[in-house]
Amino acid sequence: MGTSFKRALLGVAIVVGLMIAAGGAVHIFYPADWRAVEATVREARVESTRPGTPQWSLIVDSTYNAAGRTFETTSDVFRDRDRAVTEAELANWSAGRTFTLYVNADDPRSSSLDADGGREATTVVAVMLTPLFLMLAGFAVYVVSRVRAGREEAA
Repeated sequence: MGTSFKRALLGVAIVVGLMIAAGGAVHIFYPADWRAVEATVREARVESTRPGTPQWSLIVDSTYNAAGRTFETTSDVFRDRDRAVTEAELANWSAGRTFTLYVNADDPRSSSLDADGGREATTVVAVMLTPLFLMLAGFAVYVVSRVRAGREEAA
């Protein structure tokens, strides 16, 4: 094996290792215990949620009970590019309707529509963005080294 191949292999191993570490960090620090509760719709409305690109969201204000207290939350329960489709879904979310919400057992003020509180999605994003972060960090190091080299030559 040539030296350049070994360096490339080492580089890939470092990137993959850091991707695994990023995923592990999310699993360590992101809440893991989410409990299902029944939430009650107070109000629902359709809003444009992506200015410049058509996307309409069904926003639901609701209440739920957890840890002996009542909490309020706002959730984005449905999205579509077509406003008419989103408005048609609005009919299914009238005041008083109940639905399942998931609450962080350690902080019942934190709620999610996902059974894992979005932990899996956050892990995927962290893992996938690790190479981008490394490239940006490498570029920053390169720029700083070029600026320093230019100053040394000028001196």
